[in-house]
Amino acid sequence: MVNRVGEDVDLTVVDAGHVVFSRSVRVPAQDNNEAITSRLMQEIRRTMMVAPHGSGNRGVEAVYLLGREEEHAELLAVIRREFASDRPGGADDHTSDVDVSAFDVFASLGVDHEAIPKNSGSYAALLGMLRTEADGGTHPFDFLNPRKPPKPPDRKRIMMLVGGLALVAAVVFAYPLYEEYQDNQATIDGLMSEIKEAKASEKTIKKQAAIAATLSKWESGGVNWLNELQTFSTRFPPPRDAMVLRMALSSSRGGIITFNGLARDPAVVTRMELDLRDDTHDIQTPRVQERVQENGYTWQFETKVSMTPPKAASKESEKSAEKSSGKKEKTKSDEKKSSAADKKPTSKSKTAKKTAPAKKTPSDETEDETTQSSKKPAEDSKDKPSTDKQPAEKGGAK
Repeated sequence: MVNRVGEDVDLTVVDAGHVVFSRSVRVPAQDNNEAITSRLMQEIRRTMMVAPHGSGNRGVEAVYLLGREEEHAELLAVIRREFASDRPGGADDHTSDVDVSAFDVFASLGVDHEAIPKNSGSYAALLGMLRTEADGGTHPFDFLNPRKPPKPPDRKRIMMLVGGLALVAAVVFAYPLYEEYQDNQATIDGLMSEIKEAKASEKTIKKQAAIAATLSKWESGGVNWLNELQTFSTRFPPPRDAMVLRMALSSSRGGIITFNGLARDPAVVTRMELDLRDDTHDIQTPRVQERVQENGYTWQFETKVSMTPPKAASKESEKSAEKSSGKKEKTKSDEKKSSAADKKPTSKSKTAKKTAPAKKTPSDETEDETTQSSKKPAEDSKDKPSTDKQPAEKGGAK
């Protein structure tokens, strides 16, 4: 773009709407038109040579003289002729590589031809600035304060813009994560409620398990307490001979009955032991003590009945049966040996017959014990005075 304002000529190269190169030259006013035209042509060529190439390594494609065409008719003809002469063999205006024309800025803005002033190209800069102001743009130069440096960019605004973009990006990326978090939180809440319900049911189950363990422990003894009490009541002496004051039942070690009672005579206690004792019941009366009472129960006793479970009793019976069978086999072998010894009489066999002790069966041993226990209380009762006589000897004190 060539813009002549008085003696100054501005030469500007524009590429894609941006100024890429600009220079100004002075043309003396006293020169004639031919010399001025020749000087302008030289400056145009010099600017095209030093100006940078456009995009795609393209050179200058068009030359515009700012103003009306009739104002630059002579200069336009010279420039067109010079560019056409550069081609080998010459060329006319239409076949030139560089387009050379005039550009009337007033006409581009829609101003009437009659209202356009003379030397309209000199107003090109002013009209361009007004057009930029009207469009809300900014000027590359501050013509009011040419030496004032441009304002630095507002870093706060940049930071706010970057922060806003980061916030938007965070929201975009974090929203799916937030939804996933909400789903996981709902799942966790459901599991926590299930855990609470499970803990509550666990407490109930533990209580029931404790009751069941107690019952199983009670049943593990294999004792039917109703049957045991019935047997005890049936075998216990009649009320006129004995009575029970206190009784305790325990399922440990197969079952234990501990009771304290009163009896008229120690023989009643002995007879009670014989009646209650069997293969599954072991009777122990560690204490029998005499006391003074008016109701006739003069003896106090404490008895412990140990019960063996049926399985254990059956095992013990099997063991006793095995022992008894072993004893029988031994006796048979002894008899065979004795018969053999009879056939061959010797001094050793005779002495063996004399010294061989008689063997007792378990039934004989129990009978001996019962007879001894029955004899001892009877002898004691003979030696000791009766309780009916004691108050009389003491003067009838009651």
